[in-house]
Amino acid sequence: MPKRSGLLKARLMLRRLFHDRVSAAIEIKNWKAALSAIEEGINLNPDSIFLRRNFIGTSSAQSKPGP
Repeated sequence: MPKRSGLLKARLMLRRLFHDRVSAAIEIKNWKAALSAIEEGINLNPDSIFLRRNFIGTSSAQSKPGP
């Protein structure tokens, strides 16, 4: 059972790193970096509805004209 615990910890750590990367890019409105990170996440976890939702939100924000 310890292997499973280690795997869960590793997945949580990767999720946090990914979330921090996407959040930082979105916060500074670096849409290309955010979109790239989200696309990478979708490639690693294609069934994630969270990633798909963010991909749509980020790609639509990127296409809006700036102020």
